[in-house]
Amino acid sequence: MKKYRIFAFLLIFLLICSSLITPFALENEGGSWTGGCTNILVGKEASVDGSVIGSYSCDGAIYAKTVVIPGATHKKDATIPIYFKPYPNNYSQYLDAFDKEVKLGEIPQVAETYRCIVNLVYYDEQNCGGLNEYGVCIGETTISGNRALRNPNGWMYAYSNYPESSLMVLGLQRAKTAREAVKIIGSLAEKYGYA
Repeated sequence: MKKYRIFAFLLIFLLICSSLITPFALENEGGSWTGGCTNILVGKEASVDGSVIGSYSCDGAIYAKTVVIPGATHKKDATIPIYFKPYPNNYSQYLDAFDKEVKLGEIPQVAETYRCIVNLVYYDEQNCGGLNEYGVCIGETTISGNRALRNPNGWMYAYSNYPESSLMVLGLQRAKTAREAVKIIGSLAEKYGYA
């Protein structure tokens, strides 16, 4: 058992070190690293006591915090407004976009939403996943993605500066299992467009 703990510690240590070293190495060699995120996930079969462990590092964000979104019950015909505001690349752009939010529309609210802890990063507090009361954990690792899948008229974003339009937060608020979260997120993106 001690051997597995040492192995797990070394693996996590190496992952953390690589996430810290890679950006600095690319920047110093004239590379094009623009930031990214690191997730370390340990399933119940991989931990000594059956614990599930998840961590998230927003590599490069200058600002991060964690907030709790309480669970709630909602009226049958309740809706959620979906807002968008341009993402800033620096503090000046953040100030320029501060009052430029646009209401894209509304989506139906569900009867009950679950309590979750959400990571907020960057100037405009982008919602970047978290954990809900049922143990569903969602994280993100920023990649460029396939541009052909982008819908310029879409409302839904993987992460957003509004919890109501963050697919990750909506998945956490509405799902009791990871499979359910994937179905919820997929159906919202299909119905309202993924931007």
